[in-house]
Parts: sequence; C-alpha cells; structure tokens
Amino acid sequence: RSLYQENVKKIEEKYFFRSDADICQGSMVLVLGQYSTGKTSFIKKILKGEAYQGSRIGPEPTTDSFNAVMYNKESLGKEKRRRDGQIVTKLGTDGGDDFSGLAKFGDKFLGSFQVSFTDNSELEDLIVVDTPGIMPGQAECRGYDFLEITRWFAKRSDLVVILFDAHKLVIEEDFLNVIESVVEAVKGNQKKIRLVLNKVDDVATEDLLNVYGQLMWVLATSGKVLLNQVEVRVFVTAFDPKGTDYGPIK
Repeated sequence: RSLYQENVKKIEEKYFFRSDADICQGSMVLVLGQYSTGKTSFIKKILKGEAYQGSRIGPEPTTDSFNAVMYNKESLGKEKRRRDGQIVTKLGTDGGDDFSGLAKFGDKFLGSFQVSFTDNSELEDLIVVDTPGIMPGQAECRGYDFLEITRWFAKRSDLVVILFDAHKLVIEEDFLNVIESVVEAVKGNQKKIRLVLNKVDDVATEDLLNVYGQLMWVLATSGKVLLNQVEVRVFVTAFDPKGTDYGPIK
C-alpha cells in the first residue's frame, strides 16, 4: 500500500484514474455453490460459529441475495450491522471499501445486495462474499445478470471457493455456466479457484473415492472447458450448521 501511495496514486490522480479502493481494501473471498451446499455454514466456520446479520441456514434454498461480510469494530446493534446495496454503492463503507462499480447492474440487483458488518476479528483484513444458491431455470427470473455479477466479484477476489454437496452431485447447467464464467473471468490466475466437496461427514470412507470420482466425471463430461484450466485439487470438508463443533476443517 505504501508503494502505491508514494509512486502510483499521484499519477492516477493526474489522469483521473481511480484504483485506490481496489488496492487498499481487504482480501476478498467469493463463495459459490448450488443451493444448500453449505456456503453460509462455511462462512460461519470462518467466524468460529458466529452467524452474520441476515444469514439463514437450512436444507431448502435460504440465501437469496449477495452478502458481503466484513469487519467493523463499531458494528454494535442491528442498525449498524447491515447496509443495503443502494446505500453501499453510493456512500461506500466505513472501511473505505468500494462497491460503487456494482451500481451499473441496476436497482433490481442492488435490492438483492447487502453488506453485513461484524466485529469478529477473524475478518479484520478479509471480506467474504456469500452468494445465492444456484437453482435450475432461476437465472431468467432474477431480473439481473447473475453471470456478469459473479464475474465482477471473481475478478476482484483473492480466492474463489466453489462448494459441492457430496450427496447431490447432479450439477445443473446453470451452475456449470457460472463455473465456466468464473474460470474465464480469472483467466491467467486460475490457481485462486478452490473446489470443495462438502458434507462428507456421513459418507463412508470406502465410498469417498467413488464420490470424488463422480464429481470429476460430471465436471469432465459437462461440455464446458473447466478442468483443464483449473488445478484439480478437491478439498474435503464437513461443517456443522448448528455451530456445535467448529474444530479443524476435515
């Protein structure tokens, strides 16, 4: 940041180019997955059991908006723990993080975007973006360009976590399109994509290799250019959504 402030910022100001928000904001993690794959539980794991303001966890589709979860040591009370997309894109956040670029996606999207603040120190230098679960045929009903928005976040993220449910390995075409779009958005830096096979706690050890093989087969035969552009390393996890056991990731 000091190199940027001393050597680059003056040149940007001279030519009316602005990138200080992208340079100075905290690292960003984008979390993607079909519905009920454990995206919100993953974030709860990072927060050591704390649920961010506005989050819901359940077997049915629960997260229906984009939620940027970030640190604010003064986030006391519900009125200070959540800010709507319309306000964030115009006024920014107290930490100086810039989401103004999202305004171009329109009011329909901004009504489905919020920033949730937490005083949890685990996010002191980190922003985690929770996303709506992808369901078949839903893209046309959202009223905004879901693929372009995920590309916007993916380009600015330091890590993209793509979650799969070990018990639901039927991957819908809409979700394959999202993965393909993200891979294209981070072209040249695909190593920041992480594939995570979640909910393996009740999968027998002898069956785990078969489940892994099924996931690789689905991705390889999807007709999308995915596996040859992403480091094929799958992380295996199991999170307790009730928050009763938040030990090390399996």
